[in-house]
Amino acid sequence: IGASLEKSDFRIVALFVAALTCGEAVIGQMEVNQGLEAFYPHNSMTELLIYGVHDVAGGTQTRIPGTFISTAGYGGAAIFGIAILAGFIAEPPKSRWQRVLIQVGLAASAYCVYLSASRTAAVFFAILMVAIIGVARASVIKKAMIMVSIGVVAWMVAGSDRLDRFQT
Repeated sequence: IGASLEKSDFRIVALFVAALTCGEAVIGQMEVNQGLEAFYPHNSMTELLIYGVHDVAGGTQTRIPGTFISTAGYGGAAIFGIAILAGFIAEPPKSRWQRVLIQVGLAASAYCVYLSASRTAAVFFAILMVAIIGVARASVIKKAMIMVSIGVVAWMVAGSDRLDRFQT
């Protein structure tokens, strides 16, 4: 199905993914602010996958699963979002609102990777960023902007106990 998509179809998919990723980032932040109890019931499954895992911020906090049942699924979906949205770095959409949505979606995806506290997602994020910078047919200015964005994300993650689990 993906191979049969035209550029305009792929743009629609990417815009949809960007909007979903932004929504996931908002829900993830709401889970941080309000606690997971407001979103997930206590049962044997959530106890095993969510509530029983206290390995964030020195064992004081749980991982954030977004709307997924596991944090790995949340982080993996964020990586998928980055991979889809990265296709618009070299050739951004024509309208301003689409460009902004793609950029915000990329930032939200990066945030979701670290909010999920999944080390595997963090590793894939690093690999994906190196590949995008190395392979993307983008101008030097756009690649420099990507590198600055990565630096800002790294600075934000390094300053937060909740977001830096991947370092352990």
